[in-house]
This record gives sequence, structure tokens and C-alpha cells, in this order.
Amino acid sequence: MATVFNILAVLVMVAVVIVLIRGLINMMRGGSGMTSN
Repeated sequence: MATVFNILAVLVMVAVVIVLIRGLINMMRGGSGMTSN
């Protein structure tokens, strides 16, 4: 059970990092960070 929870936690953290990086790239390119995709 612990290993499954650890895998889920890592996946969630990776997803959050990807979203944050995409938001930063959007803002740096001059677009607003609030838009989807």
C-alpha cells in the first residue's frame, strides 16, 4: 500500500511541476498565465 501511495504522490508532484513550468513559459512569452493549455 505504501509503495502505491508513494507512486501516486510522485505522479501528482510531477504533474504540478509540469503545470507550473507551462504557466511560467506562458507568462514569459507575454501571454497570461490564467489561460488553459
